[in-house]
Amino acid sequence: MHRSSRTVSLVATVVAAATLVSGCGGGGGSKPAAVDTSAAAAIAALSSKLAALTTTTPAAATPAASAAPTPAASAAAASTGGLPAVPSGAALSSLLATPASTAPAPAASNLGALASQANAAVGGALAVLDVTKYCNAVPHADIQALIKATVGAPVDFPLQCGWKGTDLKLSVNPNDDNVKAGSELIVGSDAKPLTGVGDTAKWDAPVPNATLPNVFAQKGAKFTCYVQAGDVPQSTVTYTGSDPFFKITDAAELAYATKEAKLCSDVFGVS
Repeated sequence: MHRSSRTVSLVATVVAAATLVSGCGGGGGSKPAAVDTSAAAAIAALSSKLAALTTTTPAAATPAASAAPTPAASAAAASTGGLPAVPSGAALSSLLATPASTAPAPAASNLGALASQANAAVGGALAVLDVTKYCNAVPHADIQALIKATVGAPVDFPLQCGWKGTDLKLSVNPNDDNVKAGSELIVGSDAKPLTGVGDTAKWDAPVPNATLPNVFAQKGAKFTCYVQAGDVPQSTVTYTGSDPFFKITDAAELAYATKEAKLCSDVFGVS
């Protein structure tokens, strides 16, 4: 075991002190005895220090901290079974980004043309369904002649006219493509004819002599008009009995149907 230079120095000091004590101990008188005691104490203190130095085990060296793996190394470590690591961060954002469209934007003039065409198509469809001018052409007196209560202003629906205060409806179609089927559906194939209204007209009661008649009229090839009556008690028809067993004579039904047909004549008069 190698001792340090400090240890060797202490050993030399102890040896020298021991020699001094031995030399002083050979003389007579009281003074040398005092010197012996002091020297012995010094030797004891030095010996204690020497023992501590010679028995102390050197401290073990602290191992150097391992360096943290670089991001590249971590990415490589994340790869398993030969498959690449899942991208993250900026790489993942780049993959998920929506690619910019390379299609050219339509010119403003084209957009305007498309909008005009759409508006024209919608406007044309709405114009076909709008029968406001026909509803307004019906005089108020002709409607009031069919209803007991005071009739209010007209209420327009697609291809149909209504009036406040009554559930009577007037359907108008200037371009009807289903004239025959529609007429048979409305008044039936055995409907009774009416004269003086359009080119042809007929009427029929859903329940003969118990309900109000409906009227179908036609002008030209496609212009049709249909009057759907309301309830018996609200009408001006002559009847007896009570709901639901009304009694209406054939003459009363024909008179009421003639008044209804007047609405179609009003409509057909609109150019």
